[in-house]
Amino acid sequence: WNKAFFGLWDGAVDDFAAEQVRKLFLSNLIASSGWAKATLAENRRDEMEALQDCLREAIQTTDEEVIRLCRDTQNHYSSCTGVMTLWTGHILTVAHVGDSR
Repeated sequence: WNKAFFGLWDGAVDDFAAEQVRKLFLSNLIASSGWAKATLAENRRDEMEALQDCLREAIQTTDEEVIRLCRDTQNHYSSCTGVMTLWTGHILTVAHVGDSR
């Protein structure tokens, strides 16, 4: 299963949130339930749906972690937008958050 991940995050106010996302996102992607489903999918449709779920879950988990880190460091104004791509050899899945497209 050939795969590649690319992510670009653009910080707002400062780079704290973007740096945290950079550190957390890939491990959250691999730990997501969609990742295992995608690797075991029996057809491309199931794989596509699992990859979408995988990115969605990783975005949500990472967002929750970054919000907690910002709160813990009293960095209340740090934020970021992002564009992510996940390539599995025959399926390209793209996601974006914020005003990045």
